[in-house]
Amino acid sequence: MAETVPFQSGNENSEAHSQKKTQVYTNEEVSEIIRVALRNAEKQGGDTVVREDMLAIGRDFGLSEGDIDRAFEEINQTSTEEIQSEQAILWFKVHGIVYAVIIAGLFGINWLSDPSYWWAFFPMVAWGTVVALHGILAKYVPSVAIYLTNEVTEQAKEHMKDNKFDAYGAGARVNFKIPDLYGSLAEVKGLVQTSGDKVLIEYDVRDTIFGAAKSKLKELVIPVSDLTSVQFDRKLWYTKITLHGRRMKTFADMPGSDSDGVRLHFGKENRDASEHLFEEIKGMLEKERA
Repeated sequence: MAETVPFQSGNENSEAHSQKKTQVYTNEEVSEIIRVALRNAEKQGGDTVVREDMLAIGRDFGLSEGDIDRAFEEINQTSTEEIQSEQAILWFKVHGIVYAVIIAGLFGINWLSDPSYWWAFFPMVAWGTVVALHGILAKYVPSVAIYLTNEVTEQAKEHMKDNKFDAYGAGARVNFKIPDLYGSLAEVKGLVQTSGDKVLIEYDVRDTIFGAAKSKLKELVIPVSDLTSVQFDRKLWYTKITLHGRRMKTFADMPGSDSDGVRLHFGKENRDASEHLFEEIKGMLEKERA
């Protein structure tokens, strides 16, 4: 007996083909299909897809090259923002740790030196405000936080470079100040360096309240023969070089000087450079006496 084979009319075949041809997918289904396909490809040893393959896939789903490019740009932008956010948060954490350690040290010094007057609260509040602002920027505007951090870092590098030793033989160049002039209302700020057998000092007088210059930039050239001695003192927060002149008029025009000479103060960041400057001037004096 012959086997009976089910017969499907032409109309039924046409309807099934039409249903298969016009089948549509949602965006979520498309994403899931591509994700599964890539996972299967990775299992078979292929873990990357070139741009041409992405364009071919996009064309199959009715996407133009512009649609794919915009998707690439959006993904890259999202990735960049995520990296910036991570970097900004990391720098904020470093800033916070440094703040906590230094402020704790200041309170320790304050307690050991004079617990009757808690001056450490002032830097705590001032610096704490900056840390809080840094945290807000890092959370909500990470790109700005990173920009400001980079600017501060670059300025610090430039400042350190300016206070390093001159690469062309001019000797040590260091920023200094002479504080507490005119009842602590002004101070001298300037640059001191050695050149040959001379000590060169450039300076101006500044208002301690607003930081505005109260005098024009002046220059003092001191031959080493006009010096009798040089003294170096290392303090907790700064270093000091005292230049003793052979005559009273050697430093007569220098604000903050007296009959004993002039005392130049250097910040903690310039300790090594100021000590190098002292050694250079000391060597110049010894050479002069020889």
